[in-house]
Amino acid sequence: MASIYSVYPNGAAGFALVMLRCSTALMLVGILSEIHVIPLVIKLLIDVLIVSIVLGVMTRLSALVSAVPSAILLTQLDRAPPLLMVTHVLDVVALSILGPGVWSIDSVLFGRRKIRLPD
Repeated sequence: MASIYSVYPNGAAGFALVMLRCSTALMLVGILSEIHVIPLVIKLLIDVLIVSIVLGVMTRLSALVSAVPSAILLTQLDRAPPLLMVTHVLDVVALSILGPGVWSIDSVLFGRRKIRLPD
């Protein structure tokens, strides 16, 4: 029976998740650099999302939350190709499904633990 608990992949899969987190964050940085008129509160929220995705803090929630401004901001860009918009939103959704991987703060906080029972 499959477990409902998340696993933090190591090795090549863990490294792939680090690359996915970094590429998602870089795409959000690119979106922010292209939009000139944006409220300061929204910009600060997206900056916090970028940092939390890169570090792997609450990655699933951060990725889901960042999918909404990504979709909204990418549709407002005139120069962004539609394929780029769709792939970025899909990457964010995939990151929220897969989780952060072993090289993240989430794995340190919520990862596997050894529980020693008294004799």
